[in-house]
Amino acid sequence: GRSSAFGRAWVAGVMVKERYEGIVVKKRFGAGSKSDREAVILETDAEDLVLRREGGNAFSDSKLDALVGHRIRGVGRRTGYTLILKDWKEVKTPQESPRRR
Repeated sequence: GRSSAFGRAWVAGVMVKERYEGIVVKKRFGAGSKSDREAVILETDAEDLVLRREGGNAFSDSKLDALVGHRIRGVGRRTGYTLILKDWKEVKTPQESPRRR
């Protein structure tokens, strides 16, 4: 059978898009490995995922760079430690909301 991590993305043999939410940061990833690089990362409550945009460049993507410092809710598919985003939207946090007077 398929592993549980793989199985979560498949229902009746059809790929299901998964939803993730977190803060986008740029930081070193894979220190000491052949994957060692500065990457755009989605920090979720559970883990860090390297972000790629569907159809975007794997190592340099100005649209993802523009998300750094923002909280997003995204839909995409996960492959190991990489989340390939199909769509996303910025989520306003209380600190970013205008103050009521």
